[in-house]
Parts: sequence; C-alpha cells; structure tokens
Amino acid sequence: MAAYEWLASENSCVISLRLEGCCIVKALAVVLGSEGDVSPFIVLGRRLAERGHKMMIAGFQEFAARVEADGIDYIAVPGSCEQLMRRLLGDVESVADAVRGVREMLGNPGIFDALEGVMRDVDVVMYNQFGEVARLLSAAAGVPCVRVQVYPSDPCRSYSLVDPRRHDGTWRAPVIHRLSNLMMVWAMAPVMSAWRRRLGLSRRSVPRRVRTIYQFSPSLNPPDPAWGSNVYVTGEWIDNSSASERLDAQVENFLGRGDAPLLVTFGSVVSFRLPQARTWIEEILLERKLRAIIVDPSRPNGERNGIIGVARVPYGAVLPQCRGMICHGSLGATGAGARAGVPCLVIAFGGDQHFHAQTVFRNGAGPDYIDAQRGELTRPVLVSRIEELVSGSYDEAAHGLAYRTADDPGVDAAVDLLLELSLVGGGSSRA
Repeated sequence: MAAYEWLASENSCVISLRLEGCCIVKALAVVLGSEGDVSPFIVLGRRLAERGHKMMIAGFQEFAARVEADGIDYIAVPGSCEQLMRRLLGDVESVADAVRGVREMLGNPGIFDALEGVMRDVDVVMYNQFGEVARLLSAAAGVPCVRVQVYPSDPCRSYSLVDPRRHDGTWRAPVIHRLSNLMMVWAMAPVMSAWRRRLGLSRRSVPRRVRTIYQFSPSLNPPDPAWGSNVYVTGEWIDNSSASERLDAQVENFLGRGDAPLLVTFGSVVSFRLPQARTWIEEILLERKLRAIIVDPSRPNGERNGIIGVARVPYGAVLPQCRGMICHGSLGATGAGARAGVPCLVIAFGGDQHFHAQTVFRNGAGPDYIDAQRGELTRPVLVSRIEELVSGSYDEAAHGLAYRTADDPGVDAAVDLLLELSLVGGGSSRA
C-alpha cells in the first residue's frame, strides 16, 4: 500500500483520537535551512496546536520572530541561512569543498548545547537534511525520530539526485543515491562521533533507518516501491490562508492594469551566477514587452516599463493572477505554481532544485529546465526558454496540476503519523 494511502487510513485517525483524548504530545523540529524549509513546520505547529498539542522549532536566529509570532516556541542555534546556502550553492570549488564547509558549520558545539537542553519531555523529534544531531538526541532520550525531506534521499530507480534528465529511471539513479549518502556520512562522521561520545551512545544504539516523510506531491512524484513502509509521501504542508492574504496596494494596482504578468523569484539562492541571470531576464522581458513581478529584496521597489519590483509576495495570492513563473526550483515555489495551475520555467542552481525542476518538466507544466551548474545558463538559452514559457504550450498541463495536487494528504497526514509515533513511544507529556 502506498505510504500516503496508509496515512489516510481509518486506523491512523483512531490513534489520533486516542492520543488527543489522553495526553498532550510535545514535538521538536530541528530545521536548519531557509525560510522555505521553516515555513512548513510553522504550518505543522499550528495544526498540532489546533488539536491540543505542542511544538518547538529549532533553527537559525533569523527566523525566530516569524515562528514566535505564531505562538510556537523557538530555539535559536548558531549559523545562518545565508552561510549555509553559500557553502552549498555559492562559490565553492567542488562538491567535496561544499561538504567540508557544511561539516564545519554543523560541527559548532553551540548547536548541540542549544538542543540538548530542550529534550526534556519531548515525545517525538523531527529533523531536516542538516539536523542529524536530532537523531542522536532522540536515541539518547528514547523517543521516536522522523526525518523530513523535500526530495527523495532513499535509493530508488525512479528519481536521481544528480542530472535527473539522464538518470531518472535507470540503474544509475540508486547508485548515485548511495554515493551521495556515503558522502554525507563521510562529511558528518567527525561531528556525529563527537556527539555520540558526549551522549554515551554506541553505534548500535542509534537506529540506522528512521521513519521518513517526504513533503513533495505523491500525485506528481509517486512513491517508489523500493522505499517500503518506512517512507511516507504526504505532499506539502501548506496554509491555504495565504491565498486570501492581501497583496501590497501597488501590486494590486499593477495586476489590474494590464495583461497577466510573469512572476520571477529566486528565494534564498546564493550564487555568483544569479546577478547575471537577473540582468538577462529583465532585459529579455523588456525586449519582448512582457509584464512581470520580480521578487528581489536587493532591487528597488517600484514599477518601470511594465515590470514591478517587490521584496516579497505571497505566492498563494499572486500566482493565480499570473501567466507563468520563473524560479529556482524550490519545493515551495514549484509547488505553489502547481497549485495555481501556471506553467513554470526553472533555473536550477543545485541541491534539491534539479529534482523539483524535473518534476515540472516531466509533468508537462513547463519547458526543460536550465541547469546552471552545467553551464546551461546563457542569454540565448534564456531567450528560448522564456519564449517557450509564454507560448501557451504548457498552459493546459499546468492547469491540470492544480486538480492533481488538490488530493495530496498534506499536513494532516503528517500530524497523524507524529501522533501515532508518540503513542508507540509512550507519550511523556501528560495533560
């Protein structure tokens, strides 16, 4: 049975009701990443609170105010999103160089100090790609642990982490998965060993496999049979209230005065290639008289020649009024485009972006993506892809994604799983 079908089963609902009737579950999420990584956990925290439970999020200091504004306790750890992104996607000479940089950052003892002190009475722990310390803390505390990812990191043939255009569906895909995982194990080995010693854990006392939730859409990326029952594909954890969020008055006025624009956004990407890409895109839009909303905090706000610059904009409110999207291929951006039913052109700079870019292309919702890491980001290629994007060729398929993703289980499925694991683990925080 597919993971997302199991999560909607009658049994999981019964478990949730039993838990909500007898105890308060306290969850800790260790989320070291960008704002797009943190946002779904805010939605999860709200949903847990609605059902009478508690949530803490640990992450970089820059997101503390936003999380605490939702009434969720926040634990700040050393480091920053920009520092992490620069080490992953910035001016690194090689993959090994990037891995060493991430190891240096995550090896900061302050991360461990901040997290060890909040483990008391925690019933279930979650962590994202760079929060491996949470796995050790959960083992030491004897509580369940759940890994949460926005891309598939378990070996399979269906999806490749590297160059998915060539490797998806081939024998190379699981080989690349295993090599990538081995590199991460190598990168984190000194850090994990030090933390294990501090907690008095042996290697055998830390489970090799943990429950895993993938936040991408099971409708667009079906679970691979090789993953088995330990992996759950829920779809995104989204708050539909963003669709009714009020837009800036200047943006509202812009949308009402002409043809539907393109939305251009690159999120938290840090890359030496990005400034040139932004310049080329704006030149091409002006040459072809294409209206656009460009999200760029470093760009002056205001409208010029049919292009308006803004620091940020709620995707759920603006995308249904757009004709298409140009983005970096994060789950949040491509997922918002799919739910809005608009075609998308992705420029992938690294990490999980290639996976989400291939998802768009494979499902017919946009042109073939541009792989910035492999030298494909040139002005002529951008001209060609932008012309494809606005040609209308992808409109029908993109529109269909809105219906397909509407049935994804989403955040409620994740809550059910966490509550079930808390029951199995004992549920220590009594009402």
